[in-house]
Amino acid sequence: MPNFNLSIYYIDHSAIEAATLEVLSDLVSPERRERAASFRQPGDATACLCSELLLRYALRQTYGTIPELHIETGPQGKPCLPELPDFHYSISHSYDYAAIACSDRPIGLDIQKLLPQRNFLRLAERFFTPEEVLLIRSASAPREQLLLFTKIWAMKESYVKLLGTGLLTPLNSFQTDPASGMITPAAAAADTLPAARCLLFDSIPEYPMSVCQTDLDTARAVVPRQLTAKELLG
Repeated sequence: MPNFNLSIYYIDHSAIEAATLEVLSDLVSPERRERAASFRQPGDATACLCSELLLRYALRQTYGTIPELHIETGPQGKPCLPELPDFHYSISHSYDYAAIACSDRPIGLDIQKLLPQRNFLRLAERFFTPEEVLLIRSASAPREQLLLFTKIWAMKESYVKLLGTGLLTPLNSFQTDPASGMITPAAAAADTLPAARCLLFDSIPEYPMSVCQTDLDTARAVVPRQLTAKELLG
């Protein structure tokens, strides 16, 4: 197994030209092409293709080659590569961007576009812990409140993706701290949920990104790398 700890790659797939996208689509599996063709919106189809393209790129960077892909999913849809048990990855996409984080340990990744919406405080009250709602309300300006809301949402999504449980894990069953990146289970879930830590990135303007692991080394410098379509072509 190559010696690697954590790598993050992302791409603005809205910038990929149609002719280049056609060439890239030939690199993915027939199943992925079929799935992409099922989307009505072109952006969703492109994001679907980029999910596998980013995985292929990450594998090439890790192993120097791209092994044959046999992607399996867990009960709640978390993907894995059974032939590579020490290669863990998580993929996320939001509007124009798709991203992947890979590691030699279980990992979760989420990106969220900063979307002005009138009801984000109502959503926070419904899905977040009272302490998180209080933190959001304590921000002085509406945009700061929205930014905190989006960061907390990204942290929560990356945590449940790390666990592989999806929304079977209630979002208010654990507490996030955007300042430290810590995630702490609520008292009622302390026996069933692990503590974890997130790294928050602002590499993409207006798109907070969270990477989550139970044993994340925050002392290690990690810089998400933006890729071009040419790099995906290999």
